[in-house]
Amino acid sequence: MILREHHAILALTWKAADHEELDTIVGPSGYRARLVGMERRPDRDRPVVSFEISWRRPDKAPPPTDLLALVGEHCEIEKF
Repeated sequence: MILREHHAILALTWKAADHEELDTIVGPSGYRARLVGMERRPDRDRPVVSFEISWRRPDKAPPPTDLLALVGEHCEIEKF
């Protein structure tokens, strides 16, 4: 089984004003998060924060639903 580096952009808003770093939340599960941008929108009271997420899995592995469930405990996912 050959592992390949996968990348995706994850845009989110934090559910709480006081929050952990995303890399601290997803790191133990084998994901890495790198901040790539932040956008304030008039329809949101909190900024939308974008991260590049990377992980290593085989090409034929299923989508990273575990990542979305984990992040969803702390954030509202805007886009993946």
